[in-house]
Amino acid sequence: MPYCTQADIQDQLPLNDLIALTDDDGFGEVNSVVIERAISSASATIDSLCQGRFPLPLNPVTDKVRDSCVDLAIYNLLARRAVDELPKFRVERKADALRYLEGVRDGKNLLGAATPEPTASCQASIVSGQSRLFSRDSQQGL
Repeated sequence: MPYCTQADIQDQLPLNDLIALTDDDGFGEVNSVVIERAISSASATIDSLCQGRFPLPLNPVTDKVRDSCVDLAIYNLLARRAVDELPKFRVERKADALRYLEGVRDGKNLLGAATPEPTASCQASIVSGQSRLFSRDSQQGL
């Protein structure tokens, strides 16, 4: 499940930058397939860090998870085009996202969602029935 959308990416990058990062065929427009691949890769990174600790896919998707996915996806887009150094702040945002997610994995950071209410299967039940056949009193002297 993707943890961000193309619109989330477009909120962070100007249209001309998105075209430059995704338009492999020179059509002069954003290639949504390339963006979806970058989002899918970023979401897979999030899943790999959260698996075993939380049921996947994460639901609800918190703002912090979405923002981490956006930062990872933008880094993925930049990395496919960069021949020189990537912008420092983008490298830092990727590192921050990974640190946050590793903290979630290690139990040091919260996902940001409210703690869910216990389900019926987690609640205590009172069972009534016959009295015990074996007890301490009935087993004394044996």
